[in-house]
Amino acid sequence: MKNIVIIRHAKAEALHNDESDFDRKLTERGKKNAAEVAKILSVKNIRPEVMISSPAKRALRTAKIFADRFDMKKSAVITKDFLYADYSMDEIVKMLSEEFDSFGNVFIIGHNPVIVQLISSFCTSFEADFPTSAATVIAFDVDNWNEIKAGSGKQLLFELPSKKK
Repeated sequence: MKNIVIIRHAKAEALHNDESDFDRKLTERGKKNAAEVAKILSVKNIRPEVMISSPAKRALRTAKIFADRFDMKKSAVITKDFLYADYSMDEIVKMLSEEFDSFGNVFIIGHNPVIVQLISSFCTSFEADFPTSAATVIAFDVDNWNEIKAGSGKQLLFELPSKKK
């Protein structure tokens, strides 16, 4: 059994004229929401063996909030440049099978709209909105990541932060 937990980065500051999209920081609300969803997963005993993040500041900071919750060293968060761009399910499966096949529970932190497309590729039944700090757990009845096929995942859980501001 292999599980992927896909997390959308937490709420980020609006883009300012003098900064790049890549460098956007989390808002205070975003930090709280990420911590809340990390706590929910922790309480439900959904723990990462490895955490892979987009290198964008808002995604990486979100990953570090999750890493703190699971007592992982911040240096244990692995960044992959392609997670900031457009990518496919096949590219994720290839990365997982080549670099992380020994891990059964992988957390991936990224950006919309690509993560919604990724979830939709893994699970044919996914039709939910995916706001910032949202997390979904997708299970695959396989022994190796390279056995994953489109539509073969089962969404086990979908978590959102509370509506509190």
